[in-house]
Amino acid sequence: MYIDDLLTCCIASGQMVSDGRSAELQEEQVPSTSRVSPARSSSQVSVYSDPDWAVKFFIRWEKLSASVLSLLKAHKRLSPSDKNKVIKFLVDEMKKCCPNPDFSQSRIIARQVVAAYPNSFEDRTDDGERLGDGYYSLAKKIKTRIEYTNRGKLETRLRQKRKSNRGGPEGVTTVRAATQYGCMQLQWQPVSLPANETEETLAAKVVSLQQLASHGPVVAQQEVHRIDADMTATYIIQRRLINSTPPVAIETIKSEWPFLFFDRWLFRHFECLVGKSPYTTLREALAVKGPRILAYFGSHGDSNERDIVGVYHQSSLDFSGDEQQNALTAAVLCLVMQHFKEKENSLIWRADVSMLVLFYPYY
Repeated sequence: MYIDDLLTCCIASGQMVSDGRSAELQEEQVPSTSRVSPARSSSQVSVYSDPDWAVKFFIRWEKLSASVLSLLKAHKRLSPSDKNKVIKFLVDEMKKCCPNPDFSQSRIIARQVVAAYPNSFEDRTDDGERLGDGYYSLAKKIKTRIEYTNRGKLETRLRQKRKSNRGGPEGVTTVRAATQYGCMQLQWQPVSLPANETEETLAAKVVSLQQLASHGPVVAQQEVHRIDADMTATYIIQRRLINSTPPVAIETIKSEWPFLFFDRWLFRHFECLVGKSPYTTLREALAVKGPRILAYFGSHGDSNERDIVGVYHQSSLDFSGDEQQNALTAAVLCLVMQHFKEKENSLIWRADVSMLVLFYPYY
C-alpha cells in the first residue's frame, strides 16, 4: 500500500462547484467544427502540441459497447460499472492526444459529455435538480483515472515546457507543475530545498528525528516544537522516499520516519501536500452531508441503524457547538460501520477523555 493512499483516506472531500457557474454549460459551447480526433497510428502527427486540443476533441461514441450506447440513446442513467467503462474509454482516447491531460482539460471533455447526454451523466440530486455546473464529478473521475494510469510514470506526470503566452520575453519557457490526486502544485515532489538548508543539514535533522523517536514518547513530548520544525524542513526528503521507484514498503517508511505515523505529523504532511487539513475538511463535509445520512438511515436503515439515529437525536439535545458536531461525526461513523458490518473497535476506541493526554502526548 502506498502511503499517499493512506494519506488520501484521511480526507472526505466536501467540494462543490459554486452555483454561480451553473450557466457555464450553456455559455461555453464546444465548437462543432475543427475537432481533433485521436491519432490512430504512431505515424500521424501528435496533437499534444496544440494547446486547444481538448476544445477540438471529438468523442467517437460508436466505439462504446452496444449495451452502453443503447442506454445513452434511451437517456437513462448509467450504472457505476457502465459509467466506469465510459470513463476508461474517454481517458484512453484523451491520452492519445495528450499523455497527461490536466483538470481544466478534463473539465472541457466532461462538459462535452454532459452536453451530449445530460440525463445519463449530469450531476443531479435525488429530486432531479442539477448540482453546480453539472459535470464536476465526472471531470474529477476522469482526472483521477488519468492520475491512476500515469502512476509510476514520472516522465508522463511532469508537464512539458512551453512558451509563455503572458507577454513575457520571446523564447522564455515556463514549466507546468503536475498535480497528483488533488495535491498542491510543486508539493508532490518539491525540487528546491528550504531556505538556509543544505542536503547535509537536512540529513542531520533526519538522524536527530530518528534518535528522538527511539527515546520514547516522554522525550518526544518535551521536544514537540523541535520535531514540528524538523518535520516541516525535511518534507522534501520525506517525499523523495514516498515517491521512490520502485515504491518502498510501508515498514521501510515507518522505520525511517517514525513520527510520520503519528496523527499530528501525518496530518501536517497531508496538509502540506494537499493544502487543507484532513480533520477540518472531514468535519466540514459531515456538517453538510451528515444530516442527510442520518435521515436516510432513520427511514431506510435496519433496527440497529435506527437505534443509532435515535440515540443521536436524543443526546444531541444536550449538546451545542463542537460537542454537537462531535456527536454527529460519531453517529455517522457508527452508522457506516454498522451498515457494512464492521467491528466498532476496528476504528473507534472508547476511553475516558480525561486520560487521552497520557495516550496522545503530542497534542
